Amino acid sequence: MLNTADIVKFYGDPGLKRTEAQGEDPAWRKANLRSYKDMPGLDPTKWFNCHRLVERHMREGFALSMTAAPGYIQKAGCFAFRHMRHKVTMPLSRHAWGIAVDINSGDNAARYFKRGDAPKAWSEEWLKIWPRGVTPSLVEAWRSCGFLWGGDWDANGATEDEVYIDPMHFEYTLLRP
Repeated sequence: MLNTADIVKFYGDPGLKRTEAQGEDPAWRKANLRSYKDMPGLDPTKWFNCHRLVERHMREGFALSMTAAPGYIQKAGCFAFRHMRHKVTMPLSRHAWGIAVDINSGDNAARYFKRGDAPKAWSEEWLKIWPRGVTPSLVEAWRSCGFLWGGDWDANGATEDEVYIDPMHFEYTLLRP
C-alpha cells in the first residue's frame, strides 16, 4: 500500500490541509480530475470522476469486470473528497485523489472485526454477511490492473487476518500512468 507522501508526490495534493466542507483544491481539481460517461459497463448517463493518471487502469478494471462478473456492477463511485472511513481524525481517503473505486456499495458494506474473527473470503460465514458481494473473479480482475482490494489490505491472500474489511473498495497502488 502506498503512503500519503508518495501519493501526493505522484498525484498531487487535493487539499491535505482543507476540510471536507471546503472540498478539494480547485486548482488540483482542474489539473487532475476528469469526468467520463463512457466507462465500460457503467451507466452512460452518469458521470464517473477519477484522476487523469488512473483513467486507463479504471477502464481496464471495468472492462475485465464485464467478462469476470458479467452484469454484476450496478453502481460504482470513485472521487469523493473525504477522510478514510469518513472519520476526520484519519488521513484523506484514496477517493480524495480519485484513485479508488467502490463497487456496488449496498451489497459490499464495510465491517469491523476483532482481530482473528474476520471470515475467510467467500466462505459460508462470508456469504452470510455479503450474499451478493464481489466475486473472486472480479477481485482478480481488478488486482491484475494494479488495484489493492479492501477485503485484503495487506495483500497476503487472506481475509481472516483483517480487522476492517471493505469488499467494495479497490484502490490503484502503482505509481505509473
